[in-house]
Amino acid sequence: AAVQVLDSVNITSGAEDELKHAVGVVRPVSVAFEVIANFRLYTGGVFTSDDCGSGPMDVNHAVVAVGYGVEDGVPYWLIKNSWGADWGLNGYFKMEMGKNMCGVATCASYPIVA
Repeated sequence: AAVQVLDSVNITSGAEDELKHAVGVVRPVSVAFEVIANFRLYTGGVFTSDDCGSGPMDVNHAVVAVGYGVEDGVPYWLIKNSWGADWGLNGYFKMEMGKNMCGVATCASYPIVA
């Protein structure tokens, strides 16, 4: 069965509270963030960095936010990457939540479907 996209919703830039609501209640959300060199080496834990930007001109990679949680007291986004299951945590990674880390909430949107 085909899915018809009726519209899309753009989350307010940087509004992690809106992103959290959308991920938790609505559906997976398309997000973008800035990939920096050490991110490519990610193997686990909650990724955080002082070296990435968070503006719309900084983000350079599209992924899908699918959940969130807390690890060792640090809130995080659970995100599906596109680099295959051999990368990260079976193709997923955890990005620190609450600081718009690497611009994760800068360009987020999801479709309205029929």
